[in-house]
Amino acid sequence: MPVDRVNIELPEINSLIRAVIKSRPTRQSEWSVRQKGFFYRLSVDKTNISNDVLSIAEVNDRLLFLARGEAPFTLAYCSAGLGPDDSAMKNVLHEIEEANKT
Repeated sequence: MPVDRVNIELPEINSLIRAVIKSRPTRQSEWSVRQKGFFYRLSVDKTNISNDVLSIAEVNDRLLFLARGEAPFTLAYCSAGLGPDDSAMKNVLHEIEEANKT
């Protein structure tokens, strides 16, 4: 699965980490640094702020995720090319149409 963005959502407020994102195409390959940056989740004057998603050059390499803290953990993946699912909206519109016929 190609990856072109990464984000880490920290579980605790007022957390800050510096992370290095690395990947490699095979177990025998050298690790390549894809991105370095800070990930944070802060509360300032009752306003919560967190880092933006970090962009990386698109890769199909294997990624290894190391987690810290207590489970459960979530690893999420989605495709930016996917649009919204229109089937639910079509059902709602159909029901409105049917209701207006009576």
